[in-house]
Amino acid sequence: MKENNLSSQTERNFSLWISGQIMKGILLEVSCFHKPGLVGPISSGIHQDMDFSLFMKSSAAISSFYPQFVELGIKKALNPDQILTPLKLIGLQAEKAMFAATKGVNTQKGLIFSSALLAAAAGIYFSTSQANLSAEKIFENIAKISKGIVRRELEPLKEKQLEKLTNGEKLFLKNGVTGIRGEAEKGFPLAKKACFYLKQEMKKQRKLNDVLLEALFLIISELDDTTILIKSSEKASWAKEKARIFIEKGGMAQKDGVSFLKEINDEFIKQKISPGGAADMLSCAIAVFLIEEEKHLFIG
Repeated sequence: MKENNLSSQTERNFSLWISGQIMKGILLEVSCFHKPGLVGPISSGIHQDMDFSLFMKSSAAISSFYPQFVELGIKKALNPDQILTPLKLIGLQAEKAMFAATKGVNTQKGLIFSSALLAAAAGIYFSTSQANLSAEKIFENIAKISKGIVRRELEPLKEKQLEKLTNGEKLFLKNGVTGIRGEAEKGFPLAKKACFYLKQEMKKQRKLNDVLLEALFLIISELDDTTILIKSSEKASWAKEKARIFIEKGGMAQKDGVSFLKEINDEFIKQKISPGGAADMLSCAIAVFLIEEEKHLFIG
């Protein structure tokens, strides 16, 4: 079997379509409002150097790189272990475009990596199956691409100088937290959980913003979010507990749900907490949900 047997035009059409679904996920996440501590259309959360319009500029700047991620997955479908290195090189170009658009503000660096993995994973599945796109298989392919990343990239960190480490790398050395690499190696389990929650709840004709908020809080309640952990493990535990309380009380179905969310947002801002890792996972969850739900709209 060849590495893929798609026509070049079909490959390009698919890459563009998947990229569009991923961008929808990114834009729907940032457009969601009443998120705790995060940038949205009615609040910038704790971020004094960011606002909604800056995220729009940033998203537009990185959008052109997603077809490359998808095509990489298509071309390397039979060798997923060979995807990560070239994916990171393309990701660095996307980061440069982001920083140029934001004048140096880091709006979506973590998201570029996670959504790039998602794009390549979709490419693998389409190339090898050429059949109905499956959310389950896409998450499985993320794990295949990322296999061994914790061992390769985190375990040797003790040999590096401390000042050259990222926050996530410092957390691994201090607490053994594997961060986004660990999530990727497991196939983004919380993004997967949120994706299936979206599938379940959107069948009930509920308001999209309400369902997105609940999916976000599901992720926050379980994710070891390095953007919070870098501040303190106590704040991370506190954020998880707040999210669990919101869910247990019925999410957006509870009486005065919006008022409760505003209270939580005020507390997150007071604590200077912004669950950016959870927001990235929500973006991926939305994208995979859309890929599976709207697969009938793809015209090869």
